Amino acid sequence: MAYFADGNEEAVRDLAHLERFEAMSFSLDGTKDFYYHGEVNGNGQPDGIGIAVYADDQYYYGHWKDGVRSGDGKWISFYPSYSQYVVTEHMYFGEWLDDMPNGHGQEHYDYNDGWYYVLARYDNCLVLSTSFNAGSKRFVIYQSAQDKNLQVDIVRTRI
Repeated sequence: MAYFADGNEEAVRDLAHLERFEAMSFSLDGTKDFYYHGEVNGNGQPDGIGIAVYADDQYYYGHWKDGVRSGDGKWISFYPSYSQYVVTEHMYFGEWLDDMPNGHGQEHYDYNDGWYYVLARYDNCLVLSTSFNAGSKRFVIYQSAQDKNLQVDIVRTRI
């Protein structure tokens, strides 16, 4: 828990990718259950500060009240390197209430470096994917106005 408490996300990444943590997370697939370590109330529910491991390589460290996330907390979802997702990590740091992000907080995404298909463009947003398969549900909406280093090469062809 010290890595989370100290804000050492690099150590958290290393721990999350250890085989035993991946196995714990995998064992929860298809459930809303979680493994928990931390303070509990008189009923044995998470209450106070603790860490939870969820399915799909998701982790939460922070405050709990009567068995649900409530107060300040950090949630991180890791995507394996072999996945087809554009996103490699999705994080939320901030306030929680009744097991949901609520109030002040900050959301952050890390992306794979590489080439992406631009599936659509509207306003200052791009819809990106690593594949161009029909019906693919793996994409990300990227706000290009926030990145001055974005390079979009457009190839036009006539058939």
